[in-house]
Amino acid sequence: MPASSTREARLSATRCTHNTRRTDRHADDLGAQVEPLLDAIRASGWPLLQIEGVEADDVIGTLAREAEKRGLRCVISTGDKDSRNSSPTA
Repeated sequence: MPASSTREARLSATRCTHNTRRTDRHADDLGAQVEPLLDAIRASGWPLLQIEGVEADDVIGTLAREAEKRGLRCVISTGDKDSRNSSPTA
């Protein structure tokens, strides 16, 4: 293998390892924030719906569709591009 190819392969492997560590770190950071957030929601008296094994955007989309069926206006504001698949107007 030419020297430049070997160097590129090492760089790619390093980037991959770095990205994996960075992703794991972000997941850990997010995980540490979840329970305090849920505690704050409970303390505020807001209803909290959690369904094990179901993605939040699917639950939100289902609730939005049900609201619209009942004649309620529903707005979903999110930066999650995947949620567009489950929004009532999609």
